Amino acid sequence: MKILGFPSFLAILMGAVISYGFYALFGNGLNQKYEITHACFSFIILSSTLVSAFGLVHDSERTNTLLKTIGLTFFILLLILFVILSVFSSSIPALITLSTLFYLTFLLSMYKVYTSNQ
Repeated sequence: MKILGFPSFLAILMGAVISYGFYALFGNGLNQKYEITHACFSFIILSSTLVSAFGLVHDSERTNTLLKTIGLTFFILLLILFVILSVFSSSIPALITLSTLFYLTFLLSMYKVYTSNQ
């Protein structure tokens, strides 16, 4: 597996811009701790899913396609989750629990596809 530098850099920048968007658009200044936690979690998780979708290349074409599909699918799911949490919730435990559960499922899926030797 190779990491492509420029697409990975762009994916990280896209994650940073999306996270700033969550902080700027949905933040009202009343719960600063939640807004910062939300922005940090969204940056780390969305950036890593975008890097896996656009910045990684595997030797096998089938595995490469599956890894990119899983990365993009989880990016969309997590983006929807973060929007829902931004609008309807201000609970840090709910944010940490739900986003970590989805992210660990993403990592497990990526690991299983990577080690399947297809």
